[in-house]
Amino acid sequence: MYHRHITELADIKKSYQWLERAGLKNSTEVLIMAAQEQALNTRATEAKIYHTRQDPRCRLCKETPETIHHITEGCKMLAGKAYMERHNQVAGIVYRNICAEYGLKTPKSKWETPPKIQIDKMVMANQPDIVVVDKQQRTAVVVDVAIPSDGNIRKKEHEKLEKYQGLKEELEKAWRMKTSVVIGALG
Repeated sequence: MYHRHITELADIKKSYQWLERAGLKNSTEVLIMAAQEQALNTRATEAKIYHTRQDPRCRLCKETPETIHHITEGCKMLAGKAYMERHNQVAGIVYRNICAEYGLKTPKSKWETPPKIQIDKMVMANQPDIVVVDKQQRTAVVVDVAIPSDGNIRKKEHEKLEKYQGLKEELEKAWRMKTSVVIGALG
C-alpha cells in the first residue's frame, strides 16, 4: 500500500536511500516500514480491525482516532513540542549532511533556527531553516524542513513554494535557485 501510494509522489530510489545510509538497527527499520504500511498496533487498529478495544480515540488528545496519520501529523498534544523537536532533529541532520557535502566543518551542537535573510525588498517569509550559497557556482539552495504525512506531501510542497516565492524571486536576481524536496514523516 505505502509503496503504491508513494510512487505517485516521489522518486522511489531516492525515497529509500535513507534505509541504506542511515545505519539503523533492523528493529528500527521494521518499525518504520510497519508504520509506512499502516501496520502498527494503534488504538484505531485495535478497535476497527481486531475488535479488542471499544474506543479508538488517541491516548494523548482523546479526540481523534489514533491512526498512524494522526500520530505523525495530527495530534494537538504532540503539535507543540514533539513535532518541533522532530523538525529540528531532521533540520540538523540535513544541515550536517550539507556541511559534509560542501567540505565544511560539521557542527556538533544542536541545529537552531537561523536569523532572517536580509534582502532589499520586503517579503512575507525570509527565515527558512537552511540557506546554502555557493559563490563559485552562483547558486543558492533554500531549505525549509517539513515532515508531512505521506498523503500531504504535495500539499506541503505547494505551501512551502508559495510561502517562499517572494524570497525566491529576490534571491534569483543574484543566484540560480535549486528545487525543493519534501521529506515525508515516514521516510
